[in-house]
Amino acid sequence: MNLFPEAITEGGSTTGFLNRCPGLLYTTAVGLGPIRGMWQFGGFGYVVSGSYLYSITIGGVITTLGAIAGTGMVSMADNGTQLFIAANPQGYIYNSSTSAFAQITDTDFPGAVTVTYLDGYFIFVEPNSQKVWVTSLLSNLEYCGYWVRYQRTHACCNELSECFIQS
Repeated sequence: MNLFPEAITEGGSTTGFLNRCPGLLYTTAVGLGPIRGMWQFGGFGYVVSGSYLYSITIGGVITTLGAIAGTGMVSMADNGTQLFIAANPQGYIYNSSTSAFAQITDTDFPGAVTVTYLDGYFIFVEPNSQKVWVTSLLSNLEYCGYWVRYQRTHACCNELSECFIQS
């Protein structure tokens, strides 16, 4: 509901009311819009607005990092250094240490609808499928084309003996 109770101490017709919670504070416009996704890590905000990825400092300084294809919502996740942007079907990596930004062009990359990061792995869903892909442990996505696919209909194990069993 985004409301909180506040008491009226004197002179009111009721003893209290529900007040609105404060919302976001407008600081600056980013790109031409629409806003397709936002993420924060390493002291910066990252926004996909229209066809571009931008970084925003706490002081409101905006920097264009690169072009993002498509017009739909994006999904983002980071590993502390790299930001993975899933733009259905394209995927992009921004490296905050080197400021390198590039589309994932590995021929084995199936595309990504959504992405998350868990215990050293980027995990993403292949477009128009029930296939989940997992990167190698702590992989450098700029140079590594190693992807492991897990399907809901199979029991699959990788070389670390971690298993994903049919549910």
